[in-house]
Amino acid sequence: ANPPPVVEDGERRKLKVSTTSNPKSVAGSIAHITRAGEPPIVLAAGANSVNQAIKAVAIARKYLEQDNLTISCQPLFRKEGEINSSLNLIIIKSALTPSPEPTNPFEIKVKRDSKPSKTAGAIAGKVREGNQVTVSCINLGALPVYCAIDSISRARVYLQRDNIDFTIVPEFVHVTIR
Repeated sequence: ANPPPVVEDGERRKLKVSTTSNPKSVAGSIAHITRAGEPPIVLAAGANSVNQAIKAVAIARKYLEQDNLTISCQPLFRKEGEINSSLNLIIIKSALTPSPEPTNPFEIKVKRDSKPSKTAGAIAGKVREGNQVTVSCINLGALPVYCAIDSISRARVYLQRDNIDFTIVPEFVHVTIR
């Protein structure tokens, strides 16, 4: 599989993810660039590309564990609310440390038909209350992931006036169906 195109732009490298990008190849590029120094910014446009980008970040986190590194990200859409708008995933690198038990955990479930502005308001409200929020996609496919990332991006904008910001940690959850 071909690695994603890399664009040199200022200090940080940018990886462009498309609908046909292989998440494992993109993850390898993210991990390689992150090991070498400053992590990349991941660019994606449209629901399918955003889905591939989020999967790649989750996979890259696993690749980086062997180096005692982890990554989180901050999603930001260039044109909020447009299904084909461009997403910038700002990747943040840190040392891998044991995760403490979450304080005040709260789960928000997102479906393909969830309203991003309403979900963003719920996320922002729970973050203001000091909750650690988990956003779960309860349907398979690109649209629930896109809706979740759109909601998270909007919540970050809603929280700016309160001088609050946060990062996300994409991960896969294994579900057993009986």
